[in-house]
Formats: sequence, C-alpha cells, structure tokens
Amino acid sequence: MYKVLIADDEIWVAALIRQSIDWEKHELELVGEVSTGTEAYEKIIELSPHIVITDIRMPELDGISLIEKTRLAGIDCEFIIISGYSDFEYAQSALKFNVVSYILKPVDDDELHAALCSAKERIRNKNHAKALDNRSREQLHELRMTFLQKLLFSEGNGVIESIDEINKKYSFSFIEGLFLVLIQHFPSDSS
Repeated sequence: MYKVLIADDEIWVAALIRQSIDWEKHELELVGEVSTGTEAYEKIIELSPHIVITDIRMPELDGISLIEKTRLAGIDCEFIIISGYSDFEYAQSALKFNVVSYILKPVDDDELHAALCSAKERIRNKNHAKALDNRSREQLHELRMTFLQKLLFSEGNGVIESIDEINKKYSFSFIEGLFLVLIQHFPSDSS
C-alpha cells in the first residue's frame, strides 16, 4: 500500500479528493488530511507518506515551499499539486521540484487518478533502481574481496595484472607507483 497525505486548506476540496478515490482498489492508504503547510510538513516527517496531494496556496507554508523544505530535508515522496491558479510561475516552480502533476481546480477525477498512477509508477521505478544499485554494490564488494583473497593467498596463476586492468576489472582506483603489501599468516590451531 502506498501512503497518501492530503494538504488543502479548503475542507471541501480535501473531502472531494477523499471521496473520489477508491483507495483500496488503487493500493492507496489515506494516512491524513491537514489544512496548513506547516501541519503537512510535520505529518510528512511523522508518517512518511509516499505521495502528498497538496494545494499550492495554504496558510503558514505554501505548497511550493512545502515541497522545497521536504526535498531539502532529504525526504523522498512524490507530490501532486492541486491549484486554483493556472499561473505559469506556479507551474514552473512545480516543474523545478519535479512534481508528478499540476492539477487545476475543480479537480477532474480522471486527471487525479492518472496522477496517482504516475506517482506509484515513479515510486516503483525508484525502488527498483535502488535495489539494482544495492545489488551492484554487493557484487562489486564480493568481486573486490575475491581479488584481495586471491592476492593474499596466492591463488592466482602467477600472472600479475597491470594496475589499469585491476582498476577496470575490480573498480579500484590504484595509482601506478610503489606498493607495500604486508601479509600475516596465522597458523591453524592443530594441537
């Protein structure tokens, strides 16, 4: 389930959004509704929603400032902006922060559904990329450890690879020069 937070100072807009979504069918869970940007930021920290549907103009902290503050804090969530303003500057600011969608009021149900689907797809893609990155890091670590074990235990065929070949093959960044290698052999305890 993807957690969703709604931030809009117009209670009727938040109610329309809440009622227009079949939350369970779309694998979504509404975790909260707030009416100010400050409350929204506090709930983002507290609840870690995956998606935030926010009005552009709210008391205390507007939608763009909320997104900026969230991004600066390193919090990863997707934003959908709802606005009564078709002002190009607002839309341009939203693009700067890579929001999923900028939807004008009155909110069209189909447009909101499409934005939520796009947000979920972005989240899935990010999670997939993170998993691939983690797996690559683990494989690189294992490859490096294998290299060092071969080097330390002389399991190679006696052929020394060049520094460039080692760097390329094992993603090291050794520099040509003088190396000092200390090998400590621990005898096995066979008493």
